[in-house]
Amino acid sequence: MRRRIVDPFELLLRRADLDKMLRFFTLAEERLTMAFPRAARLLAESDDPSAKQTRGSYRRHYLHDALLSAARDAGLACEIGWTTPPTWSFPVIRSGSFKLTIGVVDTRFRGDARALRTTSAYVAEMCKRNEVASPQGWLFDIVDPKDAVIPDASLGALIVAQYAPHNPDAPAFLGFWVPSEDLSKPYYVRSFDQVIEMLRSKLELSRRPAKRVVERKPLRRRKPKPGGEKA
Repeated sequence: MRRRIVDPFELLLRRADLDKMLRFFTLAEERLTMAFPRAARLLAESDDPSAKQTRGSYRRHYLHDALLSAARDAGLACEIGWTTPPTWSFPVIRSGSFKLTIGVVDTRFRGDARALRTTSAYVAEMCKRNEVASPQGWLFDIVDPKDAVIPDASLGALIVAQYAPHNPDAPAFLGFWVPSEDLSKPYYVRSFDQVIEMLRSKLELSRRPAKRVVERKPLRRRKPKPGGEKA
């Protein structure tokens, strides 16, 4: 048995068009950010609990729409998923080994780490094979790690947003989040700023001209003339 630690970001970008992925994350950051003030303006003058619930529902709708439209405009494969029974829809974007949807995180108390609030059955179903993304590594039986295959769209990840009650006009956090298979903890978290910077670095490296390799001809030894005479 051999131990292999997989890089979720590399699995996300497997066979991906880097320009499309950069456009997707850039558009998603802009549009997800705008979902917050759009929802905050609804019934802004009301402190009634039902108004708060209404703003939350609309914010979720705007987040769904923002993620789906960013994927479509970037040219990524996307679709609408449904819960079972079909009472709730959610966006699904496919890239590399991942299916992505929208998620919400929060901190229960000041100073706490972020926790995934989105723990519905459809998210658990998407993420049930995520053990391979554990930072402790994945154990393969007999198969050499370089030959191990993680099928396309077999893992689950979320584009997450965090709401800040003290500033409802802006998200407290936007990022790429790979949860454990039981959704209790994150295996991998990167902010949008980090993801966009990594994509730009990869694009820069891919566009650098390859170093020219100069082929040198092998030296030929001159054959001495008959009789040992010098040339």
